[in-house]
Amino acid sequence: MKSDSPSKSYWLKSGALSMLDLISKLGFGMGSMMILFRLLDKPTVGVWVVFMVITATFIEVPRAGLLQNALLKFLSTEPKEEHGQIIKASFIINLIMTLFIVLFLFFFAGSLEQILHAPMLKSLLWVYMLTTIILIPFFTANYIQQANLDFRGIFLSSFVRYGLFFGYNLLHFIKGDEVHLLDLAKMQLVAAFFGTLVSVVFAKKYFSWVRQLDWAWVKRLLGYGKYVFGTNLATSIHKQSSVLLLGNIMTPAASAMYDVANKISMMIEAPGMAAAGVVFPQSARALKREGIGGVKVLYEKVVGVIVAFLIPFAIFVLIFPKFVIGIIAGAAYYETVSILRITVIFALITPFAVQFGTILDSIGLPKVNFFYTLMGGLLNLVLNYVFIKKFSVIGAAYAVLATYVIMLFFQQLFLRKRVGVQFFSIFKYTIEFYRGLPAMISGILNKHTSTV
Repeated sequence: MKSDSPSKSYWLKSGALSMLDLISKLGFGMGSMMILFRLLDKPTVGVWVVFMVITATFIEVPRAGLLQNALLKFLSTEPKEEHGQIIKASFIINLIMTLFIVLFLFFFAGSLEQILHAPMLKSLLWVYMLTTIILIPFFTANYIQQANLDFRGIFLSSFVRYGLFFGYNLLHFIKGDEVHLLDLAKMQLVAAFFGTLVSVVFAKKYFSWVRQLDWAWVKRLLGYGKYVFGTNLATSIHKQSSVLLLGNIMTPAASAMYDVANKISMMIEAPGMAAAGVVFPQSARALKREGIGGVKVLYEKVVGVIVAFLIPFAIFVLIFPKFVIGIIAGAAYYETVSILRITVIFALITPFAVQFGTILDSIGLPKVNFFYTLMGGLLNLVLNYVFIKKFSVIGAAYAVLATYVIMLFFQQLFLRKRVGVQFFSIFKYTIEFYRGLPAMISGILNKHTSTV
């Protein structure tokens, strides 16, 4: 009988593809920003940063919350005969939500431009209305592939989508041409179209479509996804409200300064985000197969290894912050050194929070995850407002760090009580990773030598 337990090859292959997917997003995204930091002045960069926070963080991330985890959970646990109804119900939810997004942007884009002191924001958001429509099949196709533990199409579609946008910016940088914000938004639209084509081609073999829609499945998916949607929205408030408040209280230029440090810390966080996509389906299976004890071990191991992986990068950035900023954004942003030293610290706390949410969603507690994330988001909003007023731009970093530390304490208390997670056991796996690293490297080198 075939075992349901995840094989070593699953973790290696899926983890590698998931990591490549995230690297393509972050790498091309960071590459594009590195170019824009040099081609545009700070106020213009700030407007683009505000636009990206609204669209990528406050629209796409919550939409993923409504769709992704519910689709993954039910496709992973329900009989195959139900998959057609599940996929169709998810697609209809995606369609309806996108309609609400388009209507909201149509009526309120101008107001957002005024509130955030961001010229051209209305025009950028109007272009994005077309982009978000094109992304309807993109998200559905990617989540179907993830539910089937197939990450190839996800990686390639992201590579095409973000790679085309990066290539457009790189071409302008090489030629020394001027870049206009509206043209950037239009290029995003084109890139989204081709990324969607790739994703749909790879997901086609997993599509199971039915004519008649079962509204019971729509209700069931919404019942599960609504809490994850709220959680992702609260997470967006938690992580990116600083950028919008800086734009409102100060100027878009302040948002640009903070974004440099934030982008670098996001690069450090990348392994944790990649692991989340692999851990979710396996956590749901672990609960079904081994009970809550399997979920406990999974959380401790994953977080422990991620932290071990992040520590060297964080130390390097803490020792050489000016060097890193110079590479990412150039000398014009050296004043963000003090901000970066703080954002790097909370980047190390992020894996605990990310996997906390992943585990809770996978064991059927999205409502609890939503509550914790909402509390963190509201706390972050209040602290950001107070600290930015008092400390200027660096106050945003103080606020986020304080929020992370406070929420970490309460999250670990809950995990200890409900799942049995031992906080210090996490670091046992961190130490084990370092102890096993020489043998791992030696094994890789020996294998390479034997094949030469």
